[in-house]
Amino acid sequence: MIIWMLRGPRKSGNQKYVCRMSAKNVQVLDERIRYIRTFMPDVFNCKLRTSVELNDYKYTELRQILLYRGKLLLLDITACTEQHEHLLLFSVACTLMVDPEKAIPCNSLEAHLMRKVVVGFSELYGSFFMTYNAHVQLHNLCLEWLLFMAVCILFLYMLLKITLESLKSL
Repeated sequence: MIIWMLRGPRKSGNQKYVCRMSAKNVQVLDERIRYIRTFMPDVFNCKLRTSVELNDYKYTELRQILLYRGKLLLLDITACTEQHEHLLLFSVACTLMVDPEKAIPCNSLEAHLMRKVVVGFSELYGSFFMTYNAHVQLHNLCLEWLLFMAVCILFLYMLLKITLESLKSL
């Protein structure tokens, strides 16, 4: 999404929204990145790089933008306000999914937010951007994962119970 904001087409697929940030706003983004670099705690092993080095970003840097820094870095400089709102939806949904304490209780909220994100992808960026990776977010993988884990835990419990009963008979 960030690559599309910086280097994508000027207009969205439906020509309704402006997709790409202006050169001036990209400069503002780079200035913000340089400014916050000095205040970043050592917990983050990768310091953010400017947009010129976007092709060299590692997963941890993109994750850092998505979960922590992007909300403020891109405030008031995205091509349209709908893009920033879309980024906020995606960020909140991903934040809920990666937090083990919130993933289970907020499962229905995560699914709702991800549906809105996927629908927003094609509207904001055009159908060209709607790939398998974006579409797969519609399917509630968290719930499927929880069901799989429940089955595994049940299997281990049953195995442990059988083992204990066989030990008692000895």
